[in-house]
Amino acid sequence: MNSRLLIFFTGLCLPLATTGQAQENEPVPNRAEVLEPAPVADRTFSKTKQFVVSGGDAQARGAVASIAEELKERMHKLLGIEQEEDGWKSLITVSLEGDPNQARPPFPFKRVIATGPRLYRLRAHLGQGLQLSKLEAQLVRLILLEHNLREVPDDDLIDGMKVPPWAVEGILEAIRYRSDEINRAVYKKLYEDGSILSIDELLKVEKPEKLDAATRQVYTASSGALILALTSQDGGKSALMSSIRSLILDPADPRSTLQRDFPGLNLGKKSLEKWWALQVANLAAPLTSESLTIAESDERIDRILTFRLKNKDTDEVTVFLPDQVLEASQHPASRVAFLSAQQQFSRLSFRCFPDYRPIILEYSRILNELNLGKSKKAEIRLSNLAKERQIMMQLSIRARDYLDWYQITSPEARSGRFKEFLEAMEKLRSTPKKRKDPISSYLDVIERFKEREK
Repeated sequence: MNSRLLIFFTGLCLPLATTGQAQENEPVPNRAEVLEPAPVADRTFSKTKQFVVSGGDAQARGAVASIAEELKERMHKLLGIEQEEDGWKSLITVSLEGDPNQARPPFPFKRVIATGPRLYRLRAHLGQGLQLSKLEAQLVRLILLEHNLREVPDDDLIDGMKVPPWAVEGILEAIRYRSDEINRAVYKKLYEDGSILSIDELLKVEKPEKLDAATRQVYTASSGALILALTSQDGGKSALMSSIRSLILDPADPRSTLQRDFPGLNLGKKSLEKWWALQVANLAAPLTSESLTIAESDERIDRILTFRLKNKDTDEVTVFLPDQVLEASQHPASRVAFLSAQQQFSRLSFRCFPDYRPIILEYSRILNELNLGKSKKAEIRLSNLAKERQIMMQLSIRARDYLDWYQITSPEARSGRFKEFLEAMEKLRSTPKKRKDPISSYLDVIERFKEREK
């Protein structure tokens, strides 16, 4: 390959069919336009000097240089690359073009690789302002290209080389996930719905920008899950970089490439899919620092208090529901089951809705006393706990209904179409027990305020 060949990519990662062709009438920059340096006064260097930003004003150049350097550091941390091992060989330049007051062109980003000397350049149009997420994706591509093609001779570079889109999308998502910049509940929801893409479905997507918004979110989450899962393997970080390097040069069979670089996964399709499902489930699991809602806390308590006890002589299994704790305590296998339940309550106390902690502690005490044969007042205490939980659930529903009511009735023009809703509110107001806890007092004040409004 001629060492003076330019390899041109559009910002949407659509490779040119042949060198020198324009993608959808986009002009191809000539060599002078690519390599001609901006005046020194109009250039800003990043901390490590690898990123050079030209064009725009000084503030914009400084911001882009800082974003690029920080992104590179976070990528290195994710991929296990020590800063002193970086050893970058080629500059990555970002040219800011156009005016922020102009309309954004169809292709606001263009990437160029020039050889002899090797140069990686991103041209970014400022029209309507830079889109941060897209800028970061373009920088990830160039950082990965520069890192993985350092030892590749110019003559071995091929037209249309690109980083696998799942790697770009996944690395950005994984960085955000590790930094708690995304809602982990998204992974939980996608996992529970079975919406996470399979590995084969994920690897087949060539143009994620063509996906609709909902599918794109699933694709992004799936890509992030794959990157996090692969980097968590023994030697996974270096193996992932090896896979990306291979797929840049030969993107033909990504699944085989991953199985080659991750031999622990090379156990057949079924084993690989089981591993994938397990990894996604791990990502979907909430952190111990994340609190459950009232409904979730209550459901967990019911789950713990449902005992399936087996008779060792007959192998018969008896199921005891949460309101049958005393009956369960008479079963020969109850001791071990109650000890297990106490351990589960201990773990749940870290994540339950805060007001449920005294309830959980009391349940644990009762189970411990039943194991010791002390059943005095256990029935009354269990009954009181059940009533307390019922009141907690009613309060949560009541608070939710008030928020819904406020949102619906807040506009000045009332449609009068919420008669049934207001009737339901009246039923809630007629609750026989008058409580003096903070939540009830707050809701009572809101009620009186709404009454005065009428």
